[in-house]
Amino acid sequence: MLSPLIQLRAEVAARTPGWRDGAPARRQLSQELLRGLSREGCLEIHARGNRLMGFVLSWWEVRSWTGGPLQRVVVEVEPDSAVAADWATRRILELESDLDGPLDLRVNFEQHMLRARLVESGLGIDSVTLVGPPGPALVMLQARWDPPRQLDHLGLTIVPMAPHHVDAALALHRRVFQAAPEFCWFGARPERLLRLRREFQRSGLGTRHRVVLRDERVVGVASASVQSDPCWGRKAGLELVLDPSIQQKGIAKTVYLDLLDWLVESGADCVCGGTAQPAVMHLGRAMGRVPFETSHRRGASFPRSPFDLVLGRASEARRLAPV
Repeated sequence: MLSPLIQLRAEVAARTPGWRDGAPARRQLSQELLRGLSREGCLEIHARGNRLMGFVLSWWEVRSWTGGPLQRVVVEVEPDSAVAADWATRRILELESDLDGPLDLRVNFEQHMLRARLVESGLGIDSVTLVGPPGPALVMLQARWDPPRQLDHLGLTIVPMAPHHVDAALALHRRVFQAAPEFCWFGARPERLLRLRREFQRSGLGTRHRVVLRDERVVGVASASVQSDPCWGRKAGLELVLDPSIQQKGIAKTVYLDLLDWLVESGADCVCGGTAQPAVMHLGRAMGRVPFETSHRRGASFPRSPFDLVLGRASEARRLAPV
């Protein structure tokens, strides 16, 4: 029953450079769909004759990746079908109108028509997920900016996170995202901070945690982790939070240099992460990362323009790429 759904989802995902279409990736896609169905999920299908044109699968997760409950929605349509995009938008809006809690809705970058209809209907872009290999990103970062390895000229130092830094690191997360929830609507929630505490206290070959200090006070937190993923190979995630007092000073470039160096040494194949920050999108684009998907929610307050800078340029680059 799931085979046509997996086929459509894999075909769309495989348009993104770095995606590893094959049996392991398709098994993971299948497991995601089966997980939703096993949790009393609702599956709706749009077909033309015997051809699948789109589907919407939704289910409730009590403990999600945000640390709290949300309604997870998996949607895929034939990217070039306006009829399928209209159908999926109607289904999602009907679902969203009955919800009391947050919606976890991600739309593949190639779904241009579906994304446009969702935005027009009030489900704005909350963040964009960028992907790309760390090796070329490191080379492009050094070639374009050649950032310093340390921040002594700013009175700052980057050091490994120690146990006595953890409380201050969490307080920084809470302070930054309480003041600017548009950058991460769940970033200051207690359940999210508890999950972060566990991550900060975990050490090993697959994680790297750094803090930026000013006179022993934590003013920045940076993390990287690597894990095997059948869709991306050795997949890495990055996170960077800076106190407003040290933003827009080029600090992110030095921190990325540190993390990318480590990711290359660790053999990471791909860096994958979501962001709503224009500066991070600018850096990601300059380092060769491309959009994989957009997240949507009602109340997303960002204008389209920062995202269009990434999404529009990526569309042009893919259109002009040699076949």
